[in-house]
Amino acid sequence: MKAVKKNLHQLLFFLFIGIMLLPLSNNLFKGKEIKGLKGYYEKQEAPTFSMDNWFAGTFQDTLDKHINDNFGYRSLFVRTFNQINFSLFEKISVQNVIIGKDNYLYEENYINSYFGLDFIGQDSIQEKVIKLKQIQDTLKKLGTDLIVVLAPGKGSYFPEYFPEEYTSLEVGATNYEYYLKHLQEQQLPLINFKAWFLAQKDSSEHALFPKTGVHWSKYAELKVADSLIQFIADMKGITHPPRINITAITKSSEAWDTDDDIEQSMNLLLDIPDLMMSYPSYTYDIPDSSARPKVITVADSYYWGLYNLGLSHKAFNNSPFWYYNQKAFAGNYEQAIDISELQIQKEVESSDVIILLSTDANLYRFAFGWIDQMYAIYYP
Repeated sequence: MKAVKKNLHQLLFFLFIGIMLLPLSNNLFKGKEIKGLKGYYEKQEAPTFSMDNWFAGTFQDTLDKHINDNFGYRSLFVRTFNQINFSLFEKISVQNVIIGKDNYLYEENYINSYFGLDFIGQDSIQEKVIKLKQIQDTLKKLGTDLIVVLAPGKGSYFPEYFPEEYTSLEVGATNYEYYLKHLQEQQLPLINFKAWFLAQKDSSEHALFPKTGVHWSKYAELKVADSLIQFIADMKGITHPPRINITAITKSSEAWDTDDDIEQSMNLLLDIPDLMMSYPSYTYDIPDSSARPKVITVADSYYWGLYNLGLSHKAFNNSPFWYYNQKAFAGNYEQAIDISELQIQKEVESSDVIILLSTDANLYRFAFGWIDQMYAIYYP
């Protein structure tokens, strides 16, 4: 085992030296970038020379950044550097990402929520739920229903793969625990996907969470979308609601799409082995366009996968997604507008259903200000 590790160290060392020489060869021989980097960053454009920016020093700084952002094989160099740090020292360049056992990847806030380190207190939760109940009663009289959706988190689903340093921590009071308690006490319409996921964990034929991603799997997103459609149909008395028909399922040991979104952001040279994942092919069956309710979804990033499946567009009658209650998306990403530009009360009251969806790691800021907004409107 020691010999294998020594050989790996030597291989990575010589690979590192070779990669360091690549930018020079690329600039000399006009080579091409072979693989881009993931994540958001803006390349610095080449500066325009002037005497003013020269003497101010801005030309030199901008040119230096431009060369750094555009030199040949930059992405390969960055990926190799990240791979060496990851393989030899278990270090990564992405903030708030935790490497668990067997290279299971977590965002730190999901681990914190599992242990209750982000707990905001029972009184705060109870107060918010009571306000939500009053809002729900008011909207119900106006013909708009409200549903709370509790989504699972990667930490609560895979706590057995936490790093060793977390084994000494004890699970305390959690936001999920008390939100569930008070939501049930107030008899608010609730879909507890977290409980359903945990109940299916050992028996599901298909992976519900990926190893190297942060969100529920692409397969799970489809099941969640279909469940939401049926729940709303039962609530609104829709006899023939839209249906999602799975026509085929492709198995893959390599993660697709966002099932390895954390790993993609790490920009490694080598892939981390994934679980066997399931990717359904599907169609929408919409027997009657009048059966498509208008549904505003106020949610965190766990709804993006459902939105990209066409849930809001196809099943919910071109309805908007209020991302963190900050941006409203409808149709495509270019149409996003600030929530502050909307007539909130008019939008809400013209909808058939409001969905408030949050993963457990975001329950400390549940509904992202929407509850206070609506409470201020109806109970000033």
